[in-house]
Parts: sequence; C-alpha cells; structure tokens
Amino acid sequence: MHLLSKIRLAVFFCLMSVSAHAWNLPTGSYQFESIADRVYVMHGPLGEPSKDNQGFMNNPAHTDTDIMIEHVGSQTIFMGDNSFSNRIGRFDGSGSIVETIKALKYIAAQSFKTVVPGHGPSANPEQALNPYLDYLLKLESVVAQGQEDELEDYEIKAATLDQFENWNSWVGFEKQFGPNLNKMFLELEDF
Repeated sequence: MHLLSKIRLAVFFCLMSVSAHAWNLPTGSYQFESIADRVYVMHGPLGEPSKDNQGFMNNPAHTDTDIMIEHVGSQTIFMGDNSFSNRIGRFDGSGSIVETIKALKYIAAQSFKTVVPGHGPSANPEQALNPYLDYLLKLESVVAQGQEDELEDYEIKAATLDQFENWNSWVGFEKQFGPNLNKMFLELEDF
C-alpha cells in the first residue's frame, strides 16, 4: 500500500473515531485520554494505519473541530490547523488559544520525528512546531502582563509589538496579530 493511501486510510478512520467520540458511539477497546478541556488523545495498538491503529487528538484550536493525526510507525504528527510554520493563523470564535497552547505543549513533549503543520513546510519539531508554540506563549505572556498592568488589548499591542520581531515577517502577522492578541485577552479575562 502506498504511503498516501495509508495516510488517507488513517485520516478516514481517525475522522470516524472523532465522530464516534463526539456522539458517544462505541469505539472498541481504545482509551481516550483527556489532556485539556475538549482535547482528547485516542490510544490504539501500534502498526500500519488501519481500523485497529488510530492515533489522533481532537482539539479546539483554530476551530473546535480541528484534529491532529499521529502515524505511529513513522513518528509523524499531522497537526491540521493546530499549528502553522512561518505563518500566523486565525482563531474562530469556537477555537481557543489557551487550549491550543496546552495541546502543543503535549505534542512537544512527545518524541515525534516529523511535524506536518496545517500550513507551511514539514520538519522536525524544533523547526515546525516550537516557533509557533513560542509565538503563542509570548502572546499569552504579554497579555497576562498587560492585564496585570490594567492595560486594554490595544494598549498591549502598541506596547509589545517590538517583542514579536521573531514572527513579524511570517505570513498573516500584520492581519492576525491584533485579533489573536484580542482573543487571548478575552480568554485570559475569563480565567
């Protein structure tokens, strides 16, 4: 079976499993591990992708329906729109930056050889995962400090823009930085 066929098969079975979990349908003997609010990892047996080998995460990131799919044999994680490489993504109303950070920290702690982001080139975790996680962590940090200093989101943006020089050349930075900062502001305000 060609790699593309194996990946399509894995995606098909993973999407079936996401739906089964969301609607509380039987999923065999597989165990779901909750790693954050509305973020699950489903553990199945090792081997080539099949109905018996399912690894995925359902994560409220860009939207509340994004998934990540693991190909165990090659130690590859397909991130979907949970992570971007050299690009700043947007978060829909149903997505969560805070929950994305939790999920990306979990993935970073694993031993994946290859990360396939939703947009951008595939690479090892240091190149294809960590820079986006670092952006989100920096966003969280400056917003938390700004809230402690009783600043509004637009004041935080003006005061901290120079701290984002590592990411300001990324595709979408100019358009998404303000909305991402605002979303983080609202999410941290809720905690």
